[in-house]
Amino acid sequence: MKFLKLVENDPRALTPKILSAIVEEQTKDQRPPDDWVHCSEVGTCPMKIALRLSGIKGEFSQGSYLNFFIGKLIHSGYQRVLVGKVLESAEATLRLPSLKLVGHDDGHGQTFVAEFKTMSKDARRIGNRPQRHHVLQITAYLKLLEKNQGNLIYIDKSNGQLEEYILEFDDADWAEIVKRIALARKFEEELKNPWPDKALQNEAMASECLFYWESWECGYCQFARSCPIKDSILLLWKERRK
Repeated sequence: MKFLKLVENDPRALTPKILSAIVEEQTKDQRPPDDWVHCSEVGTCPMKIALRLSGIKGEFSQGSYLNFFIGKLIHSGYQRVLVGKVLESAEATLRLPSLKLVGHDDGHGQTFVAEFKTMSKDARRIGNRPQRHHVLQITAYLKLLEKNQGNLIYIDKSNGQLEEYILEFDDADWAEIVKRIALARKFEEELKNPWPDKALQNEAMASECLFYWESWECGYCQFARSCPIKDSILLLWKERRK
C-alpha cells in the first residue's frame, strides 16, 4: 500500500475541517462575562478571572481546543455511563458577597461529589498530593451541593489508568476560595479605573495576586497577551525564589 503524508493546506486533508468543527463547537455556547465565577475557575489566577469578567476575549490555539475537546469527550463518556446509575449530576448557584459561584458537577451521591480529571501522568500531581487548583475546585462543588466528601479521580490519557483521592471539606480551603473570588472582583474594578501610574498599579496588583498564582499558569493562559501583571508577577516570583 502506498501512502503520502499530506502537507499543510493540501485540499485533500480532513484535519483543517476537523479542527474548524471542534473550534466552532467549543466556542458557540460560551457564556457571557456577567457576574459569575465557575467552580472550575476558583483555583486559577484571580487576574485571569478579572480579565474574563472585563470582557477580554481569550486567545486559544487549535491545539488547546483539541486537548480540551478530547478531555470533554472522556468526561461525557464517563457521565453517560455513570449518571443515573452510580452518580447523579446537577447545576447549582451560590450567591457570595462579590460574585455568584456556579457549577455543574461531574457527579455526586448522597454525601459526596465526584470530579474527573483527564491528565498525563507527569502532570497529575505534585509529590503524592492532588494539584492545588483541583482541590479548590472540588471544595467549591462540595460547598455548592452541601456535601462532605470529594472523590477526585484522575484519568491518565495515555493508558486510561485511574487514580483516586478522597478529600474532606475544609473550611480553610473554602475561605481561600472566597478571598480569591473577592480579589478577582477587585481586580476587575481596578482594570476599569486605572491609576495615573499604571506601572505602579500593575506592581501592586501583582503583589496581591502572587499568593494565589502558580508559576506555570501564564504559559497556558488564554489572557497572557492581555494581562497587565504578567511581567510584574513573574519578576516578583523570581526575586522571592532567590
